[in-house]
Amino acid sequence: MSLPRRQVQGSVRPAWEHAPEKTRSAAECREAAENGDPEAQYWLGVRYRDGKGVPRDLKKAAELYLKAAEHGSRNAGSELARLSGEQ
Repeated sequence: MSLPRRQVQGSVRPAWEHAPEKTRSAAECREAAENGDPEAQYWLGVRYRDGKGVPRDLKKAAELYLKAAEHGSRNAGSELARLSGEQ
């Protein structure tokens, strides 16, 4: 499955990047996360943490937060620290 793309200020970017987080499906998050998008990794981690659209899995959430943090997501680093403190 390929995500739709749209023209944004002279560049073509995935439509996923422009949709509000609540309208993105778990499948869209997963595809973008697998392609290395740190924001998608973060939001997919949130979905796994909360069990929204995917089974609740704190280990998977932590793995996704770690990947996102390694790619520069500050939110993911904060969530990873919080999640580590809860376990």
